[in-house]
Amino acid sequence: MQTKHQPEIPPQQIYAEVSKLLGAAINELPKSRDEQAHKYHRHRIKKIYEAFSKDEQDQFDIRLCALILNELDKGIKGAKPYLTDKGGSAAEASNSIKESLRLLSFFLDCSSPKIGFLGDTPKNMWAQLEHDFIGNYSLIGHNCEHASLSDESSINKPAVNRSADFCSAALSAQRPLLLLGDTHRVGFKPQPVLDLVISITKEFSETVEINLEISDDALIHTDPNCLTLVVYNLLKNAVRANRRMPELKIDITVDSIKDKQWAVMKFRDNGKGIDIAQLRRNLTEQRRGSTDDMSDEDVLALLFQPNISLSAGGTGLGLHLVRTIIHDRLGGQVSISNHQEGGAEVLIRLPNESNQPLL
Repeated sequence: MQTKHQPEIPPQQIYAEVSKLLGAAINELPKSRDEQAHKYHRHRIKKIYEAFSKDEQDQFDIRLCALILNELDKGIKGAKPYLTDKGGSAAEASNSIKESLRLLSFFLDCSSPKIGFLGDTPKNMWAQLEHDFIGNYSLIGHNCEHASLSDESSINKPAVNRSADFCSAALSAQRPLLLLGDTHRVGFKPQPVLDLVISITKEFSETVEINLEISDDALIHTDPNCLTLVVYNLLKNAVRANRRMPELKIDITVDSIKDKQWAVMKFRDNGKGIDIAQLRRNLTEQRRGSTDDMSDEDVLALLFQPNISLSAGGTGLGLHLVRTIIHDRLGGQVSISNHQEGGAEVLIRLPNESNQPLL
């Protein structure tokens, strides 16, 4: 697969420069968010960044993203001993998450589409971090801090630990997507992955009922972290699209088709479905060209393009990320349609050959 950036290994001096600048930002930024301090450090990095060549800027962007992902991963790992009752305290867990979020806040300043100066890779990461799991990440920190300031029994450790597990999977999935790393195919039963994402979804939506049906022989050969991120985005998208429904139901079915060597997953909700006429109007208003000569199926496929959404306040990133993972990284297929009995349905087909390389 052709990737947007394929730089050589970043030169040691660029790695050292990024590490030094970020180290200064980490150590010197106050614990509270100080806008003046952020501006000062942002300006220092901007001056160095603008002196680089375009290739060096690309290398800087990728190295910066790698460091941010490592810091976020370090924060989760620092909280896990407390959340799994293997040592540590609520205060230590809270501080670990706070340190990661403090650096992340600074990174968002540098890469924000409005005020940032970094290239496309950090800007894409900025949007995906915010879209996919910053809420879960902040929730972990809030719960640990609350437990450290009051009765530790007030924290629901299993629920918070599930959020931590999801964030770990999301971080692992984001790294190859954003930093051009490798995805890893393994054979696994889908139940644990789906159970984790379903539990996270139910925790942010009390009105959703998710039913899971998995065939006895269902075995998936793919990257489980990438699949976690796909399922989360599909469920989150369905909940947001039908937020006014008092009783939203989502059915997930998984079958393993041995003769065709595909694993098939279906996600169907009982919502209002996709208003294709409204989608056509939105596309016209966004100046994406007339859709008059396009079939409904082709128009629905456009939902997988970035920045196209029918939900109020939606970013259009969820389905785009789903297609990027399934098609570009996992070598599968994904489609969306309105079910004949009502609601929307997403169909995913994943190659089920254990020896078939991922793209």
